Amino acid sequence: MHILCLHISFAAARSSSDAAVSGPIDDLLIALLEQLRSLLPEPLPLGDLAIDVDSPSTIIHANITDAVLHNLSTFIIDNVHVNMFTLKAAVALSLPTLSLDCNYYIDSRSVLAELFPLYGGGPCSVALGNLAAAVDADLKHNRSDGSDHYQIEALDFNLHFDTLDIQIHNLFDNDELATVIDEFADDFGPLLVDILVNDTRRDLLPTIIDELNDLLWNASLPLAETPAVKHFQRWTRTAPSTKLVKLTSSANANSFFDNIIPNLQTFIVANSLDPMPLPEMDAEVLGNTGVKLYNGFVNGLSSVHRTADAHLVYDEVEWLSVDGGLGFDELVAGYSLKIEVFGIGPHVSAEIHLTGTKAEFQAQISSQDLAIELGKLRVSDIGSIRVIIHGLSLFGWLIDPIIDLIINLFRGPIADAISDAMFSAVNDMLSEIDLLAMLENL
Repeated sequence: MHILCLHISFAAARSSSDAAVSGPIDDLLIALLEQLRSLLPEPLPLGDLAIDVDSPSTIIHANITDAVLHNLSTFIIDNVHVNMFTLKAAVALSLPTLSLDCNYYIDSRSVLAELFPLYGGGPCSVALGNLAAAVDADLKHNRSDGSDHYQIEALDFNLHFDTLDIQIHNLFDNDELATVIDEFADDFGPLLVDILVNDTRRDLLPTIIDELNDLLWNASLPLAETPAVKHFQRWTRTAPSTKLVKLTSSANANSFFDNIIPNLQTFIVANSLDPMPLPEMDAEVLGNTGVKLYNGFVNGLSSVHRTADAHLVYDEVEWLSVDGGLGFDELVAGYSLKIEVFGIGPHVSAEIHLTGTKAEFQAQISSQDLAIELGKLRVSDIGSIRVIIHGLSLFGWLIDPIIDLIINLFRGPIADAISDAMFSAVNDMLSEIDLLAMLENL
Protein backbone atom coordinates (compact mmCIF):
# COMPACT_ATOMS: atom_id res chain seq x y z
CA MET A 1 0.00 0.00 0.00
CA HIS A 2 1.90 3.04 -1.20
CA ILE A 3 0.02 5.47 1.04
CA LEU A 4 1.77 8.81 1.12
CA CYS A 5 5.13 7.09 0.69
CA LEU A 6 7.95 9.29 1.95
CA HIS A 7 11.18 9.22 -0.04
CA ILE A 8 13.79 11.78 0.95
CA SER A 9 17.12 11.74 -0.88
CA PHE A 10 19.71 12.52 1.75
CA ALA A 11 22.64 12.19 -0.64
CA ALA A 12 21.21 14.76 -3.01
CA ALA A 13 20.67 17.19 -0.15
CA ARG A 14 24.32 17.00 1.01
CA SER A 15 27.02 19.07 -0.60
CA SER A 16 30.45 17.61 -1.32
CA SER A 17 31.96 20.00 1.23
CA ASP A 18 30.06 18.49 4.17
CA ALA A 19 32.57 17.47 6.82
CA ALA A 20 32.73 13.83 7.83
CA VAL A 21 31.73 13.16 11.41
CA SER A 22 34.23 11.36 13.61
CA GLY A 23 33.94 10.06 17.14
CA PRO A 24 32.50 7.23 19.21
CA ILE A 25 29.94 5.29 17.23
CA ASP A 26 27.02 6.27 19.51
CA ASP A 27 27.87 9.95 19.19
CA LEU A 28 28.29 9.52 15.47
CA LEU A 29 24.79 8.11 15.09
CA ILE A 30 23.41 10.99 17.12
CA ALA A 31 25.21 13.41 14.82
CA LEU A 32 23.82 11.64 11.76
CA LEU A 33 20.29 11.83 13.19
CA GLU A 34 20.76 15.54 13.72
CA GLN A 35 21.93 15.80 10.12
CA LEU A 36 18.80 13.95 9.08
CA ARG A 37 16.72 16.42 11.09
CA SER A 38 18.30 19.33 9.21
CA LEU A 39 17.30 17.75 5.89
CA LEU A 40 13.62 17.41 6.79
CA PRO A 41 11.39 20.27 5.59
CA GLU A 42 8.93 21.52 8.17
CA PRO A 43 6.15 20.96 7.41
CA LEU A 44 6.89 18.08 5.06
CA PRO A 45 4.81 17.94 1.85
CA LEU A 46 3.84 14.44 0.76
CA GLY A 47 2.89 13.16 -2.66
CA ASP A 48 -0.69 12.89 -3.86
CA LEU A 49 -2.26 9.45 -3.80
CA ALA A 50 -4.78 7.79 -6.09
CA ILE A 51 -6.62 4.77 -4.67
CA ASP A 52 -8.25 2.43 -7.17
CA VAL A 53 -9.88 -0.85 -6.13
CA ASP A 54 -11.92 -2.83 -8.62
CA SER A 55 -13.14 -6.18 -7.35
CA PRO A 56 -16.41 -8.03 -7.98
CA SER A 57 -17.87 -6.72 -4.73
CA THR A 58 -16.00 -3.49 -3.97
CA ILE A 59 -15.15 -0.49 -6.13
CA ILE A 60 -13.19 2.40 -4.68
CA HIS A 61 -11.92 5.38 -6.67
CA ALA A 62 -10.45 8.05 -4.41
CA ASN A 63 -7.77 10.71 -4.32
CA ILE A 64 -5.77 12.18 -1.45
CA THR A 65 -4.20 15.55 -2.21
CA ASP A 66 -2.36 18.42 -0.53
CA ALA A 67 -1.00 16.10 2.17
CA VAL A 68 1.34 17.77 4.66
CA LEU A 69 3.12 16.13 7.61
CA HIS A 70 3.76 18.32 10.66
CA ASN A 71 6.40 18.03 13.41
CA LEU A 72 8.44 15.15 11.97
CA SER A 73 11.65 17.14 12.40
CA THR A 74 10.93 17.71 16.10
CA PHE A 75 11.81 14.15 17.05
CA ILE A 76 13.69 13.64 20.32
CA ILE A 77 16.66 11.29 20.50
CA ASP A 78 16.02 9.41 23.73
CA ASN A 79 18.70 6.75 23.52
CA VAL A 80 21.37 5.35 21.21
CA HIS A 81 23.41 2.22 21.85
CA VAL A 82 25.75 0.32 19.54
CA ASN A 83 27.41 -2.95 20.51
CA MET A 84 30.60 -3.12 18.45
CA PHE A 85 31.14 -6.79 19.23
CA THR A 86 27.73 -8.03 18.10
CA LEU A 87 27.41 -5.20 15.55
CA LYS A 88 23.89 -4.37 16.67
CA ALA A 89 22.47 -0.89 17.11
CA ALA A 90 19.38 0.28 18.98
CA VAL A 91 17.88 3.76 18.80
CA ALA A 92 14.93 5.18 20.74
CA LEU A 93 13.15 8.25 19.37
CA SER A 94 10.04 10.08 20.50
CA LEU A 95 7.68 12.77 19.24
CA PRO A 96 5.20 14.72 21.38
CA THR A 97 2.91 15.14 18.37
CA LEU A 98 2.82 14.09 14.73
CA SER A 99 -0.01 15.19 12.47
CA LEU A 100 -1.10 14.84 8.88
CA ASP A 101 -3.45 17.20 7.05
CA CYS A 102 -4.82 16.48 3.60
CA ASN A 103 -7.85 16.72 1.35
CA TYR A 104 -9.71 13.67 0.10
CA TYR A 105 -12.26 12.92 -2.58
CA ILE A 106 -14.18 9.67 -3.06
CA ASP A 107 -15.85 9.16 -6.43
CA SER A 108 -19.60 8.57 -6.15
CA ARG A 109 -19.23 5.33 -8.14
CA SER A 110 -17.44 3.76 -5.18
CA VAL A 111 -19.31 1.00 -3.37
CA LEU A 112 -18.36 -1.33 -0.54
CA ALA A 113 -19.58 -4.95 -0.55
CA GLU A 114 -22.03 -4.22 -3.39
CA LEU A 115 -24.40 -2.43 -1.00
CA PHE A 116 -22.74 0.40 0.88
CA PRO A 117 -21.97 3.57 -1.08
CA LEU A 118 -18.77 5.51 -0.44
CA TYR A 119 -18.73 9.18 -1.39
CA GLY A 120 -17.73 12.59 -0.13
CA GLY A 121 -14.85 14.99 -0.17
CA GLY A 122 -13.20 17.56 2.05
CA PRO A 123 -10.45 18.05 4.63
CA CYS A 124 -9.09 15.18 6.67
CA SER A 125 -6.58 15.09 9.54
CA VAL A 126 -4.74 12.49 11.61
CA ALA A 127 -2.96 13.38 14.86
CA LEU A 128 -0.79 11.08 16.98
CA GLY A 129 0.23 11.98 20.52
CA ASN A 130 3.24 10.80 22.55
CA LEU A 131 4.75 8.81 19.72
CA ALA A 132 7.74 6.56 20.45
CA ALA A 133 9.82 4.60 17.94
CA ALA A 134 12.27 1.80 18.64
CA VAL A 135 14.74 1.10 15.83
CA ASP A 136 16.97 -1.99 15.77
CA ALA A 137 19.72 -2.50 13.19
CA ASP A 138 22.28 -5.16 12.31
CA LEU A 139 25.57 -3.65 11.12
CA LYS A 140 28.39 -5.01 8.98
CA HIS A 141 32.03 -3.92 8.79
CA ASN A 142 33.47 -2.87 5.42
CA ARG A 143 37.13 -2.05 4.59
CA SER A 144 36.89 -2.21 0.80
CA ASP A 145 38.62 1.16 0.34
CA GLY A 146 41.15 0.69 3.13
CA SER A 147 39.08 2.65 5.66
CA ASP A 148 36.68 1.36 8.28
CA HIS A 149 33.04 1.74 7.32
CA TYR A 150 29.94 0.38 8.99
CA GLN A 151 26.85 -0.32 6.97
CA ILE A 152 23.32 -1.31 7.93
CA GLU A 153 22.61 -4.89 6.92
CA ALA A 154 19.09 -5.15 8.35
CA LEU A 155 16.76 -2.70 10.07
CA ASP A 156 13.39 -2.92 11.79
CA PHE A 157 11.28 -0.63 13.94
CA ASN A 158 8.24 -0.57 16.20
CA LEU A 159 5.89 2.28 17.05
CA HIS A 160 3.94 3.17 20.15
CA PHE A 161 1.50 6.05 20.58
CA ASP A 162 -0.78 7.08 23.40
CA THR A 163 -3.46 9.03 21.55
CA LEU A 164 -4.88 9.10 18.05
CA ASP A 165 -7.45 11.49 16.61
CA ILE A 166 -8.85 11.17 13.08
CA GLN A 167 -11.23 13.74 11.62
CA ILE A 168 -12.91 13.19 8.25
CA HIS A 169 -15.15 16.03 7.17
CA ASN A 170 -18.11 15.76 4.82
CA LEU A 171 -17.94 11.99 4.38
CA PHE A 172 -21.22 10.93 2.74
CA ASP A 173 -21.68 14.67 2.05
CA ASN A 174 -23.02 15.03 5.58
CA ASP A 175 -21.05 16.54 8.45
CA GLU A 176 -23.83 15.51 10.86
CA LEU A 177 -22.34 12.02 10.69
CA ALA A 178 -18.85 13.33 11.51
CA THR A 179 -18.94 12.57 15.24
CA VAL A 180 -19.92 8.94 14.72
CA ILE A 181 -17.51 8.43 11.81
CA ASP A 182 -14.59 10.06 13.65
CA GLU A 183 -15.08 7.94 16.77
CA PHE A 184 -15.08 4.79 14.66
CA ALA A 185 -12.01 6.05 12.78
CA ASP A 186 -10.15 6.72 16.05
CA ASP A 187 -10.64 3.10 17.11
CA PHE A 188 -9.85 1.80 13.63
CA GLY A 189 -6.76 4.01 13.46
CA PRO A 190 -4.33 1.67 15.29
CA LEU A 191 -5.15 -1.07 12.80
CA LEU A 192 -4.45 1.33 9.94
CA VAL A 193 -1.16 2.38 11.57
CA ASP A 194 -0.15 -1.28 11.81
CA ILE A 195 -0.89 -1.70 8.11
CA LEU A 196 1.20 1.37 7.27
CA VAL A 197 4.08 0.16 9.44
CA ASN A 198 4.04 -3.24 7.76
CA ASP A 199 3.84 -1.52 4.37
CA THR A 200 6.86 0.59 5.24
CA ARG A 201 8.76 -2.52 6.27
CA ARG A 202 7.90 -4.17 2.98
CA ASP A 203 8.26 -1.32 0.51
CA LEU A 204 10.34 1.49 2.01
CA LEU A 205 12.94 -0.08 4.30
CA PRO A 206 15.33 -0.94 1.43
CA THR A 207 15.30 2.73 0.35
CA ILE A 208 15.70 3.95 3.93
CA ILE A 209 18.64 1.58 4.47
CA ASP A 210 20.31 2.75 1.24
CA GLU A 211 19.99 6.39 2.25
CA LEU A 212 21.31 5.79 5.76
CA ASN A 213 24.19 3.71 4.43
CA ASP A 214 25.12 6.57 2.11
CA LEU A 215 25.37 8.81 5.17
CA LEU A 216 27.33 6.23 7.15
CA TRP A 217 29.81 5.56 4.35
CA ASN A 218 30.99 9.15 4.41
CA ALA A 219 31.59 9.09 8.16
CA SER A 220 34.94 7.90 9.54
CA LEU A 221 34.57 5.53 12.47
CA PRO A 222 37.30 4.49 14.92
CA LEU A 223 37.14 0.90 16.12
CA ALA A 224 35.93 0.98 19.70
CA GLU A 225 37.15 -1.21 22.48
CA THR A 226 34.71 -2.71 24.96
CA PRO A 227 31.79 -0.32 24.78
CA ALA A 228 30.12 1.15 27.80
CA VAL A 229 26.73 -0.46 28.25
CA LYS A 230 23.80 1.88 27.82
CA HIS A 231 20.40 0.70 28.91
CA PHE A 232 17.80 0.72 26.19
CA GLN A 233 14.10 0.15 26.64
CA ARG A 234 12.43 -1.48 23.68
CA TRP A 235 9.12 0.08 22.79
CA THR A 236 6.27 -1.78 21.16
CA ARG A 237 2.88 -0.45 20.15
CA THR A 238 0.21 -1.50 22.57
CA ALA A 239 -3.49 -1.76 21.94
CA PRO A 240 -5.65 1.11 23.17
CA SER A 241 -6.89 0.61 26.71
CA THR A 242 -10.24 -1.09 27.08
CA LYS A 243 -13.03 1.37 27.72
CA LEU A 244 -14.64 0.79 31.09
CA VAL A 245 -17.99 2.30 30.20
CA LYS A 246 -19.79 1.36 27.01
CA LEU A 247 -21.15 4.47 25.36
CA THR A 248 -23.09 4.88 22.15
CA SER A 249 -23.11 7.68 19.61
CA SER A 250 -25.62 7.90 16.80
CA ALA A 251 -26.76 10.20 14.03
CA ASN A 252 -29.56 10.39 11.52
CA ALA A 253 -28.43 8.65 8.34
CA ASN A 254 -31.43 8.98 6.05
CA SER A 255 -29.47 10.37 3.09
CA PHE A 256 -26.80 7.68 3.39
CA PHE A 257 -29.40 4.91 3.75
CA ASP A 258 -31.27 6.23 0.71
CA ASN A 259 -28.08 5.66 -1.26
CA ILE A 260 -27.93 2.05 -0.06
CA ILE A 261 -31.42 1.34 -1.41
CA PRO A 262 -30.59 1.34 -5.17
CA ASN A 263 -27.73 -1.08 -4.50
CA LEU A 264 -30.05 -3.34 -2.50
CA GLN A 265 -32.62 -3.25 -5.30
CA THR A 266 -29.99 -4.25 -7.84
CA PHE A 267 -28.70 -7.01 -5.56
CA ILE A 268 -32.19 -8.48 -5.13
CA VAL A 269 -32.71 -8.74 -8.89
CA ALA A 270 -29.19 -10.02 -9.61
CA ASN A 271 -29.54 -12.80 -7.04
CA SER A 272 -32.88 -14.14 -8.30
CA LEU A 273 -34.87 -12.76 -5.39
CA ASP A 274 -37.41 -11.01 -7.62
CA PRO A 275 -39.33 -13.08 -8.34
CA MET A 276 -38.45 -15.21 -5.33
CA PRO A 277 -39.55 -18.86 -5.22
CA LEU A 278 -41.58 -19.76 -2.15
CA PRO A 279 -41.35 -23.09 -0.31
CA GLU A 280 -43.82 -25.94 -0.68
CA MET A 281 -46.23 -26.29 2.22
CA ASP A 282 -48.53 -29.08 3.43
CA ALA A 283 -51.42 -28.16 5.69
CA GLU A 284 -54.91 -29.19 6.72
CA VAL A 285 -58.21 -27.35 7.14
CA LEU A 286 -61.45 -28.40 8.79
CA GLY A 287 -59.75 -31.49 10.18
CA ASN A 288 -60.25 -33.60 7.06
CA THR A 289 -59.12 -31.51 4.09
CA GLY A 290 -55.51 -31.65 2.99
CA VAL A 291 -54.00 -28.66 1.19
CA LYS A 292 -50.67 -28.80 -0.62
CA LEU A 293 -49.16 -25.48 -1.73
CA TYR A 294 -46.51 -25.65 -4.49
CA ASN A 295 -45.03 -23.60 -7.35
CA GLY A 296 -45.06 -20.57 -5.07
CA PHE A 297 -43.47 -17.22 -5.87
CA VAL A 298 -43.52 -13.60 -4.80
CA ASN A 299 -42.94 -10.61 -7.09
CA GLY A 300 -41.92 -7.09 -6.12
CA LEU A 301 -39.15 -7.38 -3.52
CA SER A 302 -36.94 -5.12 -5.65
CA SER A 303 -39.41 -2.28 -4.96
CA VAL A 304 -37.80 -1.95 -1.52
CA HIS A 305 -37.53 1.57 -0.13
CA ARG A 306 -36.89 3.33 3.18
CA THR A 307 -39.97 3.85 5.35
CA ALA A 308 -38.52 5.18 8.61
CA ASP A 309 -35.54 7.12 9.89
CA ALA A 310 -32.18 5.42 9.46
CA HIS A 311 -29.37 5.71 11.97
CA LEU A 312 -25.61 5.43 11.96
CA VAL A 313 -24.56 4.14 15.37
CA TYR A 314 -21.17 3.47 16.94
CA ASP A 315 -21.07 1.59 20.25
CA GLU A 316 -17.63 3.15 20.99
CA VAL A 317 -16.22 -0.34 21.59
CA GLU A 318 -16.08 -2.00 18.20
CA TRP A 319 -19.11 -1.86 15.93
CA LEU A 320 -20.24 0.88 13.55
CA SER A 321 -23.71 0.01 12.32
CA VAL A 322 -26.36 1.37 10.02
CA ASP A 323 -30.00 0.45 10.49
CA GLY A 324 -33.27 1.46 8.95
CA GLY A 325 -36.84 0.46 8.25
CA LEU A 326 -37.76 -0.88 4.81
CA GLY A 327 -41.01 -1.09 2.93
CA PHE A 328 -42.16 -2.50 -0.39
CA ASP A 329 -44.62 -1.50 -3.03
CA GLU A 330 -47.47 -4.00 -3.40
CA LEU A 331 -46.09 -7.54 -3.47
CA VAL A 332 -47.91 -10.08 -5.59
CA ALA A 333 -47.52 -13.75 -4.74
CA GLY A 334 -48.96 -16.92 -6.15
CA TYR A 335 -49.35 -20.60 -5.30
CA SER A 336 -50.74 -23.69 -6.94
CA LEU A 337 -52.89 -25.72 -4.53
CA LYS A 338 -53.87 -29.37 -4.49
CA ILE A 339 -56.96 -29.86 -2.30
CA GLU A 340 -58.08 -33.31 -1.16
CA VAL A 341 -61.26 -34.15 0.74
CA PHE A 342 -61.46 -37.90 1.39
CA GLY A 343 -59.03 -38.48 -1.46
CA ILE A 344 -60.64 -36.24 -4.07
CA GLY A 345 -60.47 -32.56 -4.83
CA PRO A 346 -59.47 -29.92 -7.37
CA HIS A 347 -56.18 -28.27 -8.35
CA VAL A 348 -56.64 -24.54 -7.86
CA SER A 349 -54.50 -21.40 -7.81
CA ALA A 350 -54.17 -18.64 -5.27
CA GLU A 351 -53.35 -15.01 -6.03
CA ILE A 352 -52.06 -13.11 -3.02
CA HIS A 353 -51.67 -9.32 -2.79
CA LEU A 354 -49.54 -7.93 0.05
CA THR A 355 -49.65 -4.23 0.89
CA GLY A 356 -47.78 -2.38 3.62
CA THR A 357 -45.12 -5.07 4.00
CA LYS A 358 -42.28 -3.86 6.23
CA ALA A 359 -38.78 -5.14 6.94
CA GLU A 360 -35.83 -4.26 9.16
CA PHE A 361 -32.22 -3.87 8.03
CA GLN A 362 -29.06 -3.59 10.11
CA ALA A 363 -25.43 -4.13 9.10
CA GLN A 364 -22.22 -3.41 10.98
CA ILE A 365 -18.47 -3.14 10.49
CA SER A 366 -15.81 -3.84 13.11
CA SER A 367 -13.16 -1.27 14.01
CA GLN A 368 -10.91 -4.15 15.10
CA ASP A 369 -10.62 -6.15 11.86
CA LEU A 370 -13.01 -4.44 9.38
CA ALA A 371 -15.25 -7.50 9.28
CA ILE A 372 -18.68 -6.70 7.84
CA GLU A 373 -21.66 -8.49 9.34
CA LEU A 374 -25.34 -8.47 8.49
CA GLY A 375 -27.15 -8.15 11.78
CA LYS A 376 -30.70 -8.09 10.53
CA LEU A 377 -32.69 -8.35 7.31
CA ARG A 378 -36.15 -9.69 8.02
CA VAL A 379 -39.81 -9.09 7.36
CA SER A 380 -41.16 -7.45 10.49
CA ASP A 381 -44.75 -7.01 9.30
CA ILE A 382 -46.22 -8.80 6.31
CA GLY A 383 -48.92 -6.11 6.09
CA SER A 384 -52.42 -6.48 4.69
CA ILE A 385 -53.15 -9.68 2.78
CA ARG A 386 -55.79 -10.11 0.09
CA VAL A 387 -56.26 -13.63 -1.30
CA ILE A 388 -58.10 -14.59 -4.49
CA ILE A 389 -58.74 -18.30 -5.16
CA HIS A 390 -59.33 -19.51 -8.72
CA GLY A 391 -60.87 -22.87 -9.64
CA LEU A 392 -62.66 -24.15 -6.51
CA SER A 393 -65.89 -24.77 -8.43
CA LEU A 394 -67.95 -27.32 -6.44
CA PHE A 395 -65.59 -26.93 -3.51
CA GLY A 396 -66.44 -23.27 -3.05
CA TRP A 397 -67.51 -23.97 0.51
CA LEU A 398 -63.78 -24.33 1.32
CA ILE A 399 -62.88 -20.81 0.21
CA ASP A 400 -62.89 -19.15 3.65
CA PRO A 401 -60.85 -21.86 5.43
CA ILE A 402 -58.31 -21.90 2.59
CA ILE A 403 -58.00 -18.10 2.56
CA ASP A 404 -57.51 -18.11 6.34
CA LEU A 405 -54.88 -20.83 5.95
CA ILE A 406 -52.94 -18.85 3.34
CA ILE A 407 -53.10 -15.66 5.41
CA ASN A 408 -51.73 -17.48 8.46
CA LEU A 409 -48.97 -19.10 6.42
CA PHE A 410 -47.90 -15.72 5.01
CA ARG A 411 -47.88 -14.18 8.47
CA GLY A 412 -45.75 -17.03 9.80
CA PRO A 413 -43.58 -19.52 7.90
CA ILE A 414 -43.74 -17.84 4.49
CA ALA A 415 -42.69 -14.46 5.92
CA ASP A 416 -39.85 -16.30 7.67
CA ALA A 417 -38.87 -18.00 4.40
CA ILE A 418 -38.72 -14.63 2.60
CA SER A 419 -36.60 -13.22 5.44
CA ASP A 420 -34.25 -16.21 5.44
CA ALA A 421 -33.72 -16.09 1.67
CA MET A 422 -32.90 -12.37 1.65
CA PHE A 423 -30.68 -12.60 4.73
CA SER A 424 -28.79 -15.62 3.41
CA ALA A 425 -28.07 -14.05 0.02
CA VAL A 426 -26.78 -10.77 1.47
CA ASN A 427 -24.89 -12.42 4.34
CA ASP A 428 -23.14 -14.88 2.02
CA MET A 429 -21.94 -11.99 -0.11
CA LEU A 430 -20.73 -9.96 2.89
CA SER A 431 -18.88 -12.93 4.38
CA GLU A 432 -16.69 -13.11 1.28
CA ILE A 433 -15.47 -9.52 1.71
CA ASP A 434 -12.00 -9.15 3.25
CA LEU A 435 -11.50 -5.41 3.64
CA LEU A 436 -8.34 -5.87 5.68
CA ALA A 437 -6.70 -7.80 2.85
CA MET A 438 -7.81 -5.13 0.38
CA LEU A 439 -6.13 -2.43 2.46
CA GLU A 440 -2.96 -4.45 2.89
CA ASN A 441 -2.73 -5.07 -0.86
CA LEU A 442 -3.42 -1.51 -2.05
